[in-house]
Amino acid sequence: RQEQHLLGEVGVAYGNPSNRFWTLLRKSEILPSKWREDDQLWRINNMMPHELGIGISDIGCFPGSDAAEFGHDVMLQWREDFYKRARAHLHRCCSVLKNGEENKKRKKNNERVKEEEEEEHRQEEFSADELDRMAPRIVAFTGKRHYSMLFQPQLKKVDSYGKQDLLPPRWPFPASTEVWILPSPSGRAAMSSADREAPYLELSQRLLELKSE
Repeated sequence: RQEQHLLGEVGVAYGNPSNRFWTLLRKSEILPSKWREDDQLWRINNMMPHELGIGISDIGCFPGSDAAEFGHDVMLQWREDFYKRARAHLHRCCSVLKNGEENKKRKKNNERVKEEEEEEHRQEEFSADELDRMAPRIVAFTGKRHYSMLFQPQLKKVDSYGKQDLLPPRWPFPASTEVWILPSPSGRAAMSSADREAPYLELSQRLLELKSE
């Protein structure tokens, strides 16, 4: 998905002991309750993309536990970096599909800079069908505030959790990618357990539907 990473002592996103993120994923069965149930959190985090097709990204990577520290100007700067990384990821996936190259050599740092600068142009090489096939099926944000700050001007209000119809400007993924907002798992966000868990359960059900298609 993807939002500001909060890195705790365990060295993974949402690692702060007061953060409920990993507990919510288990309770909702987004992470199956028996899947790697005895593994350490860092290994679960690292194996999710390969084994479950679920990955965690960020808008801005900055340690801490108070998202209110970051204003709209900062979030807009982070948005541009997030968009570049999202487009580059989609491009790499489409390249694997198109060229059958599953083990590409890593590019040098100066080549990566050039790659980012040419990303908009190179993405035109892929058809809409290829982009749809390789784009994530769902991108989920944890927290309304982060999502509202991707807009200029900032959204005054995000009406509800769940699937969103209004997308940020220049959204990097095709229309086939669903965008969801989940409640913040932070201990600072005051809400009942039932209200916090409900959108995660809804997302879990949607993932099951997509897998069965």
